Amino acid sequence: MHPCLAIPEILELVISVGLARDHTITIRRDIWDAKTVDGALAALARTCKHFHEFAQNELWKEQYGILNLIRCMPEDLWAFKYGSLTRVREVRPTDWDRVSKNAARVKSLTIKDSEYPKLRTKVYETVGNSPGGWFLPNLQHLCWDDYSANLTCINLFLGPRLTSIEFEEIRDDRCFTTLETLAQTHPQLESVTVKGVTTRAKDEDRMRLRNFIRQLPHLHNLKVHYIDPDTLLRLGAPESGLYGLTTSPHTFGDLVGHTDTYGTRFPELRRLYIESGKNQDAEKAEMEPVLHFLRVCNSPPLRFMCFYFMRKWSWDQLYEFYSLLARRRTTRNTLETLFISLLGERSQKCTPHPNDVFHPLLHCNNLVNIYIGVPAGYDLDDEAVGNMSSAWPYLQTLSLESDSDYEPKCTLMALHHIARNCQQLYELVLAFNASDVPDIPVSLEGLPQCTLKNLDVGASPILDGSIERVADFIGFSFSRITRISTAVRGGYMNVRPERWLWKMVEVELLGLRASETEQ
Repeated sequence: MHPCLAIPEILELVISVGLARDHTITIRRDIWDAKTVDGALAALARTCKHFHEFAQNELWKEQYGILNLIRCMPEDLWAFKYGSLTRVREVRPTDWDRVSKNAARVKSLTIKDSEYPKLRTKVYETVGNSPGGWFLPNLQHLCWDDYSANLTCINLFLGPRLTSIEFEEIRDDRCFTTLETLAQTHPQLESVTVKGVTTRAKDEDRMRLRNFIRQLPHLHNLKVHYIDPDTLLRLGAPESGLYGLTTSPHTFGDLVGHTDTYGTRFPELRRLYIESGKNQDAEKAEMEPVLHFLRVCNSPPLRFMCFYFMRKWSWDQLYEFYSLLARRRTTRNTLETLFISLLGERSQKCTPHPNDVFHPLLHCNNLVNIYIGVPAGYDLDDEAVGNMSSAWPYLQTLSLESDSDYEPKCTLMALHHIARNCQQLYELVLAFNASDVPDIPVSLEGLPQCTLKNLDVGASPILDGSIERVADFIGFSFSRITRISTAVRGGYMNVRPERWLWKMVEVELLGLRASETEQ
């Protein structure tokens, strides 16, 4: 074993960074990632005694339900009857030995009764009698997505170290009663998610949610469907320290007309997530209130901006939206992740994304992840793509997705510009016209690009006779591509011949890689 691994801090860092579950937002994610990581952690825990505790801590750190902890109890304590767990004998003090040790490792817990129907009231009652006072003494984050009938059991998990809580759905008055109690017992809460209280909720319910939020002096991250304007302005005060906000456009509707606070609000905001949703409220959502909110912000140091908008926007508004993000030095220097989805509109009602709409974003030179989804394609040529790639040299993901089969103007030369300028890019979603294959450029500066693994070409046109030349051009620009996909939304690419032609390009690329390796 390397001497560095004998240092606990280094070993803990290696395990947490190298094998921890990835919580970053990606364009697409393998559904088996979590199982693979858990398997690796379990194997590492069995490798040697020195690794055991560190790997176990990471393995138990995040749990979905308490079934794994229940399984740590002796097998003769429980029996499966009619699809539920039934206790068959009295609990002995020694039955808690393994449970208590692993329960102390749990930092994050998600309770979702629909996924764990075997855990019923009897199980929660047993857990409530666990020794030590708290079942999960070190729990910091709780996500409650349980049925309201079991809401009384939530007290089992409200430990002294809790700083983050999520309610996936507000169903009845018992939920609000729990919120009122939480404000008194856990004023240290820093992150709160409460879903279900919209503009259509009763005035009484909106008032109770407002009172709960106002009683949390250390609130830094808030996710709600709607906040009244007075509470929102209080959260935006310099002394509040709010750095994360997730809400709907309706929250900003009543802010229109508040101009006296210009330049004084939300100075610490780093994460902003706005989603119009898919319910009846989405039909009334408009972009103007969101634009007004960005106008009255004090150039917040945004690092993450996510904007899902389903209805009622115009190109002028979208251009202003991009301009507001880049208008001041603070935001344009700090913005790293930008997710914009306008895919709720039908493509026949829209025109392709204009070339000049992206111009304001070219000032945001520290962008790392860009996802922009539009209904009717992009009116981008090779020069525009070249300017974008030059302005964003730190890109790791770039996704320009569309519902449309609009024929793109950019060609394979657009890939050449991206490969030359974006050396850290590992995922690319871009439609381009591969019908006419240009000669491979003479300049070798910055090529080949060695990090890109996944290329999604969408509905990119390609001719049957140019498969080898296209593969040669892509292989020259990106030397590590392992997958070419055509994951177009709506599924119409599945029946088009281009899908099979691009699959042949992928096969040709893999053949080139194999021959290079043999040489």
